[in-house]
Amino acid sequence: MNTFYVTINTAIFALIGAKADILSVRLSSEYFPVPIIALTGIAVCCLWFMLISVYKSLTDDKYKIICALEGRLPSKPFTDEANDAET
Repeated sequence: MNTFYVTINTAIFALIGAKADILSVRLSSEYFPVPIIALTGIAVCCLWFMLISVYKSLTDDKYKIICALEGRLPSKPFTDEANDAET
């Protein structure tokens, strides 16, 4: 999924580069929609950040479920791993 957002951002930069090359003499806002392209890039980055936040939340919830199930087992590899990571 990250590849999708990287591709979109790359396309936006390519569009800026192509427009700047074609309209190198006329870079005023009426010929070159820099604010629109910039806002599109910012929106894509915000969506990407929100997606990563959702995946982090899902991962945290799955980890909580695994730890709860692990309480019923004789060994606790996930808890031991978390304790080792904290120290």
